[in-house]
Amino acid sequence: MREEEMKEYEEEEVVKEYEREEEEEEEEMEKVIVEENEEEEVVEKYERKDVKEEEVKKVIEEEGEEKEEKRV
Repeated sequence: MREEEMKEYEEEEVVKEYEREEEEEEEEMEKVIVEENEEEEVVEKYERKDVKEEEVKKVIEEEGEEKEEKRV
């Protein structure tokens, strides 16, 4: 009976270790996902900045064209 209990205990420990490893892997994956999301947010921020800069340039160009038309 004692030997069976030892085997059961060892099996339970193996299962617990496996579950801990799986949990750690999941946590690592979550960290990677969070990092990827943060990187995407930074890229989106700069893309929005670029779009705003382009819009400002267009407005400046349009205003310049309007001034030229008024001179003529």
